[in-house]
Amino acid sequence: MKTVCVVTWYKSNNFGTCLQAVALVKALEGMGYNAYMLAYGRRYTLKDWERILRKLKRKFRTEKGAKSKTNSEKENNIQRCIDENLSFVSVKTKEEQRKTFEKIDCFVVGSDQVWNPDHFDEVYLLDFVPENIRKISYASSIGVEQLPETLKGKYKKYLKRFDSISVREAKAADGNCWFRKIRKRISISCESSSEAKILIMW
Repeated sequence: MKTVCVVTWYKSNNFGTCLQAVALVKALEGMGYNAYMLAYGRRYTLKDWERILRKLKRKFRTEKGAKSKTNSEKENNIQRCIDENLSFVSVKTKEEQRKTFEKIDCFVVGSDQVWNPDHFDEVYLLDFVPENIRKISYASSIGVEQLPETLKGKYKKYLKRFDSISVREAKAADGNCWFRKIRKRISISCESSSEAKILIMW
């Protein structure tokens, strides 16, 4: 049986983030694969911290008691969902990398906004994965219309290494946006796919 490692956002104070991660793993298991999640917490950019600060300001304007209880229950439910549905592998150390790369036949990235330049992180472009292991994108979201000039080279470099690519937005597959322009320059094909949550609804 083939073994797959999913690379995506999974831990956030957001039910949708958790659900899409679990859904992709469950869909792969339903297809007969052993499926793991990469134990990795995404890096936060300046825009992320600005968004978090805005949320904190709104929180402190509300009544604290009920709000705090609601947030605590939500976080506990999300963590329980993760604990009950996901198994993890890690690549933090050289030894962990060796064990993981021996075990995993394919890495799959998606389906959240892992390719949004506003949250750029090379890990979600599978920069750490050796050339001899297959790399697939499933419904990765690009999020925004514009790509900063400073990131064009990195996206070109890593997208060329993928064996198969699908994205969430139709505009990324056949629209006039930065992702399509990069694809044309490096001659890679692409299609649009539904978000992973849809896979377990049928």
